[in-house]
Amino acid sequence: TLNKLNVPPHNTPATHTPATTPTGLEYSMKSPNEIALKWNRNGNKSGTVFNVQTSSTGSGDWSVVKTTTKTRTEIIGTPGQPLYIQVFAVRSNSTSSPSGSINIWVDGEENGLQIAA
Repeated sequence: TLNKLNVPPHNTPATHTPATTPTGLEYSMKSPNEIALKWNRNGNKSGTVFNVQTSSTGSGDWSVVKTTTKTRTEIIGTPGQPLYIQVFAVRSNSTSSPSGSINIWVDGEENGLQIAA
């Protein structure tokens, strides 16, 4: 060890890289109610956790429905219901602001996704 070599140990402070807000959230339909999501990492290091949140109103009643370290995932929408979706990054003890939200309407029909007004 270093003490036996008469070399004093040194502490190199760990660099803390805070989570940054994911960008470019997009969606496409995989089936009548399965929604494929993708977004940009926006500088977040490998191993950063992304939490996908949904809400029926987009105003404060957000629930985490998926957690992943990838920049894409799938979620299920309820036909006949509006769905607001956003993503945020978590790294160490840092949480980013949420991405811009998208608002969609899942109508349950083949190729039947409408952007909610």
